[in-house]
Amino acid sequence: MRLLVILSFLLTSDITLAAGGGHGIPWPTITAQVVNVIIAIALLIYFLRKPVAELFVGRVETFDAEFKKAQAQKEEAENKRNEINSKLKQLKVSADQSILEAKEQAKLNREKLLQETELAANKMISDSEAKVQTQLNKIVGDLKIEILGQAFDRARDGLSDNISQPELNRLKQEFIKNIQVVQ
Repeated sequence: MRLLVILSFLLTSDITLAAGGGHGIPWPTITAQVVNVIIAIALLIYFLRKPVAELFVGRVETFDAEFKKAQAQKEEAENKRNEINSKLKQLKVSADQSILEAKEQAKLNREKLLQETELAANKMISDSEAKVQTQLNKIVGDLKIEILGQAFDRARDGLSDNISQPELNRLKQEFIKNIQVVQ
């Protein structure tokens, strides 16, 4: 392309000079210049054909090697991307499964804790009822003893007033005999 631009400048400059000088078109000069350009182009083609071809062959090989290398890197990157995507999917599935398992475990733990709490509450209630019953029995027993003591004191006071001393002694001895028989 450059060569055509240079050639057009060379040809147009002589034509312009010739047109401005008042002379006719200098055909011998134009012919000589065209022949010189053709010879120059032929020599350039003859001497530079092999080096330029080798340069382009080397570039083609370099471009092919770089293209293959880029393709290999692209395939490797796609494989890594697919691998990462599959790992992400596995992690997501694993995370979802872990969340479900955690919810189920939490539900089981909550139910177990409620059962244990209910058992503990029932035990505390039964222990409290037993303690209350024991205290109540103790209080009832103490009251019975106190009432019996008071009744015994009243009876003694009433009996000692109504019963004579010999009769009281006889009852006491009979009571002591009965106690010995029971023991």
